[in-house]
Amino acid sequence: MAAKTYDYIITIKPSKNNAAFDWITQFLLFIAAALLIYSLIKTDYPDKQKIAGIICVVGIAGIWIYSKLSGSNYRIALSLAAIGIWTLTYNLWLGIAYAVLAFVEKQVKFKQEIGIDDDGVTFNSFPKKTYQWHEVSNVVLKDGIITVDLHNNKIFQKELESDTTPEMEKEFNEFCRAHMFSFAAKA
Repeated sequence: MAAKTYDYIITIKPSKNNAAFDWITQFLLFIAAALLIYSLIKTDYPDKQKIAGIICVVGIAGIWIYSKLSGSNYRIALSLAAIGIWTLTYNLWLGIAYAVLAFVEKQVKFKQEIGIDDDGVTFNSFPKKTYQWHEVSNVVLKDGIITVDLHNNKIFQKELESDTTPEMEKEFNEFCRAHMFSFAAKA
């Protein structure tokens, strides 16, 4: 199935809450690596399992350092921690918890975008939210801030990731206004 194309895609400035999430993730990776190292030292595993455990620990440390320096996510390191914990400590629940954290981290750091086309306004959140034009009271882009006002009294207002020109803002606002008025006239 082909990806849907939008007339406008607005990218929202990332949240500053990611720093707290990164700190927690790094702390949990430290705990996982320490747990795996402790398990490798205290338990007499077969050679293949020891090698797998060492690969997990080195992988966690390497990806952790790379992610810290590059500013990318820790999803792969969390996944390695989940695999290592499950295979070395046989703690299925803790392994599942790390796997869930890997999935959650992807959702938390997902680049937030708004797609706008003839059908309405779509937020690429999880799960994806689409509002038809008859559900939208107003959409305005002004001074690098987008405001989406819905008829159910919900309002979404965020700063854009990049600057826009006054011409682009005018074109966007006219597009939205035309679609809102066309649905208002039909009602």
